[in-house]
Amino acid sequence: MQARIAFVGNVADTRSEYAAADIFVLPSLFEGYGMAFAEALSFGLPIVAARAGAVPDVVPESAGILVQPDNSAALTDALQNLLTTPSLRKQLQTGAQSAAQTLPSWKTTANKVAALINTLNTTR
Repeated sequence: MQARIAFVGNVADTRSEYAAADIFVLPSLFEGYGMAFAEALSFGLPIVAARAGAVPDVVPESAGILVQPDNSAALTDALQNLLTTPSLRKQLQTGAQSAAQTLPSWKTTANKVAALINTLNTTR
């Protein structure tokens, strides 16, 4: 039987790991923004995650399956469904690619933060 999951440990450059992946799974319970999710979307990866923290704000329904936190049965079902249904995987991959196009660039984000800081400095 061929191994289908690889636990790679710490990785210095995640780009090659994202590029080699078929799906992205991270059922964390606390996400302030969800940078790893945004990165996965930028690689067009369908996502399986817990509906917690900022994840629902970053991952639209068209790009992934979000399950209730601490529900291992729902996580198992989502993974099995995604791994055994190629059409669903392709549909969510397309959704992830579309969602990636709507993510702000680093430059846009930096400009917004700088503008906010400038606004706050001038109102004091």
